[in-house]
Amino acid sequence: MDLSPGFKYADRRLDGFLSVVTGPPSRTPDEITQVMPLLLAQPLAIYIMEATMTRYRILIGLGLLSILGSFSSFVFAEDTYEITITNLTRGQTFSPILALTHKEGIRAFMAGEPAIPQLVAIAEEGNTAPALSVIAQFPNLIKDGKDSGGPLNPGKKTTIILKGGDNATHLTVLSMLIFSNDAFMALNGKPLPTSDQPVTYFVNAFDAGSEANDESCSNIPGQLPEPCNTTNPAVITEGEGFVHIHSGIHGIGDLAPAQYDWRNPVAKISIRKVEQ
Repeated sequence: MDLSPGFKYADRRLDGFLSVVTGPPSRTPDEITQVMPLLLAQPLAIYIMEATMTRYRILIGLGLLSILGSFSSFVFAEDTYEITITNLTRGQTFSPILALTHKEGIRAFMAGEPAIPQLVAIAEEGNTAPALSVIAQFPNLIKDGKDSGGPLNPGKKTTIILKGGDNATHLTVLSMLIFSNDAFMALNGKPLPTSDQPVTYFVNAFDAGSEANDESCSNIPGQLPEPCNTTNPAVITEGEGFVHIHSGIHGIGDLAPAQYDWRNPVAKISIRKVEQ
């Protein structure tokens, strides 16, 4: 059938948009957003230039309705997750707990590799601000993030509510074990539940490798309960230089192992998808 040049152009444009919506999963919402205005900017008259081409008009009309419906659900899909963290240790308090929802493949650390500065800030000082600042810098990678707002004592639990969905299908949770030099507990980029069934993870304590484990109060910053009640800033001493499983408290400094040592796992993290 001989189509007018204008109709041929519109037909190619429609095929292109269909390939964006139904094509490989590597297409991002940003790419779809860039194409959408271009398609909708074409006058509808283009698609009805030939009055006799009823069949094509119907197909195109149905295609547009299907595309718009898919576009809406794909771009604006959003889920809410309830993340409950329980401190399983006998004597270690967790610093304010950071939780992030993000794309698959993102990791806060790799065991055997040096810790990034944002992780060091959490592991040595319990400071979540540097990590939280990353959210605004990478909105296409990190969907949501916040901290628990306060420390978590042994045997206690706290809950954080985060948004997920779209391509934010994984979760990271980080917190310092306060009575240590640079110990932190971590859930490192694990999948969020995809159904109404909750998911539970038991997580270990890691050593950031950024500070020597001298167990000295002078290297444990902040207003802490006895025996480490000091406001001295952390003294940077040489650590192992890479992230690894923490070996615990051994009594070589001011911390008594009977009170502050632990065995893994140190935390239970339960994730529930909340009905909208």
